[in-house]
Amino acid sequence: VRSSGKSSEKTSMENNESRDSRASRPQPPWQSFLFFLLMAFAAPSAAEAARRVAVLEFAGTGTDQAVMRLLSDEVRAGLLKETRGRTYEGDTISVMTRENMLDVMEQMGKGPDCIQGSCEVAVARSIGADYVVSGELVRLESLYILSIKFHETAGGELMSVQGVREA
Repeated sequence: VRSSGKSSEKTSMENNESRDSRASRPQPPWQSFLFFLLMAFAAPSAAEAARRVAVLEFAGTGTDQAVMRLLSDEVRAGLLKETRGRTYEGDTISVMTRENMLDVMEQMGKGPDCIQGSCEVAVARSIGADYVVSGELVRLESLYILSIKFHETAGGELMSVQGVREA
């Protein structure tokens, strides 16, 4: 899986953030994927219901579990930042925390391994999520390949896939 452009290219959102003094650190290469997710959820308006988004724990080959947790946390934090105060079709957007997902899984009698990437849509449905983000990081010698997927759970539709390669 390859990124649609060079990872060093900045989206217009990133360019705006670079003008902000708080954005002095480099942006993650998957920032454009988070921007896509934001656009999938429309503009702010008043809302009554909530659309739940689950970010599953990322899977990894040749990488440390701590790195996988960090990546899923970074995506979760990015979604929280980008969706705060926004709605989709009149519904607020709620990003589920790892703790929320673990609590729901425990109530269902399932272990924490159930919130990892395999069977993304089924797992997300079982915890009441409307959308699910999953990812996988593969390390091949000095090359890292990150693939992030975004599904709608009601119909199981794959809405987006973003890939990033970094050496």
